[in-house]
Amino acid sequence: MTTAYRSLSPEALRREYAEVSARFDALRGLGLALNMARGKPGKAQLDAVSDILTILHDPVQCQADGMDVRNYGQLSGLPSAKKLFAELLGCRAEECFIGGSASLTLMYDTIAKAYTHGLLHSEAPWSRLDKVKWLCPAPGYDRHFKITESFGAEMITVPMTPTGPDMDLVEAVRAASSEGRPLACVLCDESQFLTAEQAEQLFMVTVELNIPVICYGLRSDFSLKGFPGSTRLLELAHTIEEMKTICTCGRKATCNCRKVNGRFVFEGEQVAIDLENDVQYVSMCPQCYFRERSAFYAARR
Repeated sequence: MTTAYRSLSPEALRREYAEVSARFDALRGLGLALNMARGKPGKAQLDAVSDILTILHDPVQCQADGMDVRNYGQLSGLPSAKKLFAELLGCRAEECFIGGSASLTLMYDTIAKAYTHGLLHSEAPWSRLDKVKWLCPAPGYDRHFKITESFGAEMITVPMTPTGPDMDLVEAVRAASSEGRPLACVLCDESQFLTAEQAEQLFMVTVELNIPVICYGLRSDFSLKGFPGSTRLLELAHTIEEMKTICTCGRKATCNCRKVNGRFVFEGEQVAIDLENDVQYVSMCPQCYFRERSAFYAARR
């Protein structure tokens, strides 16, 4: 739980400082070299696309749909990119908007729109509300949550346990909703790590409190088996929307592959938290996934 430092006496603050300093020195003594950047491509991923740096050698090759793609395109995205994603999404090219896909960009744009115009179920733009509250599990309180904090939202930290948030989600949302002004929305990222019970609690937030809940997460793990939380969410969800992505071969990616120290692996625990090895995940199409899986087991024989 978070320590309320403002309420501590000078002597208690000195004891707390000594205890925290000792824990910090113990961690520093481990000599860890951790890169906590989320979504940062590994060397193998960068090497896989390095040929793109030399494949174009003539300015004529940079022309598409009457545009020089070395310069700015157009607001809704390059027509060629819109055609590509229209085929993958099953829609018309004019219905596609090609923008930045970085998680920070997507979240910032969403929160900014909520403050200026409100969201689908908002009674008013968030900027006109007396107070906006945001539930954020910790550790998971990262720079993404800093966006909501920078807009003035009241951040309600939820401690984490090995099995998920230490809370009754329904009661937590009820408590966070001020009188006459309930939360506009509950947003859950990395929802595959929820337990089935927590997924049911989120469902009851929509039933008992009439507050919309939006969950983002993986459907299945690196061995194509469902996460308990994801499976229960899929069973309960009012609506399901697939966030599509592309394999390096160009096909639609539906499989999540695990790489350890640069090699694909298809055995191990469902959740891997490893401080010694380089663990990465790659989105792949079924064809590429099973090709790598066959190669993995062939090498084991």
